[in-house]
Amino acid sequence: MKKYILLIVSFFLFSGLLFSQEITKENWLEDSYINEVRELYLYTENHVTNNDFTVFTKNIISYDGYDLNTNCYIDENMVIRKIEYLETRDDGFLKISLYYDKDLALRFVFISTKEKAYEADNNEVILNDYRVYFDTKGEIIWKVLSRMNIYILFGNDVDISKFEEIINKCPYEIFHDVN
Repeated sequence: MKKYILLIVSFFLFSGLLFSQEITKENWLEDSYINEVRELYLYTENHVTNNDFTVFTKNIISYDGYDLNTNCYIDENMVIRKIEYLETRDDGFLKISLYYDKDLALRFVFISTKEKAYEADNNEVILNDYRVYFDTKGEIIWKVLSRMNIYILFGNDVDISKFEEIINKCPYEIFHDVN
């Protein structure tokens, strides 16, 4: 009997791997993993808005030429749920938000930049939004770049290398930097 149960369980696990759909630019908005991360994002933002989290703030940390203000949001179980870096300048801003699940796995990074278009003669600005989605182990499963609210790059075409140092930093190290 144990062999049959093991065989059935193995079949379902293997078939799940076979039939799981790869995330693509055509299906990413409906993907179950992406939607799970979106739910976590909404949960976190609702708690931030309702002041349900304890917030620790550090005025300035330096990163890649930016002087970033840092907010660390902690839930009632003393788990870091969001870390936010922000710098505002006359000609733009940089905002990096990292979202963690209850097990402290990084699940989502939202990076927003606003920069003056230096090649333009007018005061035109460029808005870039990077979305990086992670699985429950903290591995990247999908990336998207939008410019001026239009999705322009997907998956491996999105270069986040200039943000990797801050994305890969241990959240407790960040928390201790803030305190």
